[in-house]
Amino acid sequence: MRKKKIRLFLLLVLITYVAAAAVSGLMAYQDIKRLSRLNISANGEGIKQAVTTAEKIRKELILVRPLLIINPSWRRRLVLLDKVVGLKTVIYELAGVEGEKTFLLVMQNNTELRPSGGIWGSYGIMKVKDGQITSMKTDDTFNLDPANIGRFEPPPEMKDIFRDQWRFWNANWSPDFKKSVEQGLYFYKQADPNINFDGVIGPNLDYVLALLRISGPLNLQGHTFTVDEGNFLQKMILEPMNPSSARTLKDYVKNDEKNYLLADVGQGLIDKLLAANKTRDLAEATYSALENKDLLLYFSQSPLQAKAEKYGWAGRMPTGENMVMAVDANLGSKLDFWVDKKIKVEGLGEGKYRATLIYKNTIGANDASHVFKVYRDYLRLYVPKDSQLVSAVGGQTTPIMQQDNYLGLNYIATTIVLPPAEEGILTFEWQLNNPATGSIAVFKQPGSHVVVSSP
Repeated sequence: MRKKKIRLFLLLVLITYVAAAAVSGLMAYQDIKRLSRLNISANGEGIKQAVTTAEKIRKELILVRPLLIINPSWRRRLVLLDKVVGLKTVIYELAGVEGEKTFLLVMQNNTELRPSGGIWGSYGIMKVKDGQITSMKTDDTFNLDPANIGRFEPPPEMKDIFRDQWRFWNANWSPDFKKSVEQGLYFYKQADPNINFDGVIGPNLDYVLALLRISGPLNLQGHTFTVDEGNFLQKMILEPMNPSSARTLKDYVKNDEKNYLLADVGQGLIDKLLAANKTRDLAEATYSALENKDLLLYFSQSPLQAKAEKYGWAGRMPTGENMVMAVDANLGSKLDFWVDKKIKVEGLGEGKYRATLIYKNTIGANDASHVFKVYRDYLRLYVPKDSQLVSAVGGQTTPIMQQDNYLGLNYIATTIVLPPAEEGILTFEWQLNNPATGSIAVFKQPGSHVVVSSP
């Protein structure tokens, strides 16, 4: 008799749970439908409304969550809900919901990869308040701090390349975005010691292309052509100047209009998307860019920076006992979108590993569309701190193992020079002094299109 009562009690508990879960799930489902149709107003109140709705849905899903998480589609939604709620303070900061904020924009041109994701070809100062951009000033980074020419000693591996140009436009030599930003802000302060930023935002060209996909063609002031997703790279990279006038790399950097075009496109995109009431599309593309590291964030306030790092949006260098990441620094040829890259990492047993990297310059020898056809790259293959180089094949210079004391990692460094249509193969083997447990993790540099073959 007692067993029957227990079974009956458990049955009632189960029925009550299922009923409550069904009710909460139905409520949340209705809210999700309303949220998906919600035309988010591009102002502080609209942003607050979206975040509040997300918080409400998350609470309503508490009972039914264990059942929904089994479904991959619902699992993604739950993760997104958690992030929206968890990042409330970050969202409010970026939108200036609780007061005007000032951000430094560094346009990371990843057709010319640099360690943090792309050369800082242009920059902007953006002020936001109540979900609106109240002002935007953009310029070529080459013009930012000319008084710093020759003032600062560049890192040893940069001396032969940049000589007297260790200043803001080359500041992002570290693959850790926070480190590069701190170096860049130091240089910026030399030019304008009175300005303070609430944060730094680093979009790359993949993010710009995604926004152009949403916006459609842009008519830009000061330019005689229309820009869209199909011709953007052509206009920005291949047609900015008469190639015959580019006698040297320095002439090319100083005289072309590429960086002004990128800044103008960035401002035009935001204006058009907000005017067309495509705030939700903008938010979705931005979230995807953050997840893919096509958009990086840095905040001056430590709690906000910690949030960005927690969700992997701060471009911090990965850490761990066993990792590898190829970091390219393009040395003047805007060819990274036209160089096919592959990396394969293999475990050889007892803490020994091999990485094979294949780089192929797809530009033809007779291709007149590119000002510079030879791909020049400074490669650093980051590996654990206690690694010893066993063997190295390939590269223009003899590969050597060095230490990055800031990151607490080692790296194997060499240069790559690829004339048109040529391929380069590099093979590195290293030994861990203290073999780690588990498989090795292979990470991609932000902005890189390298194809990774996991171990």
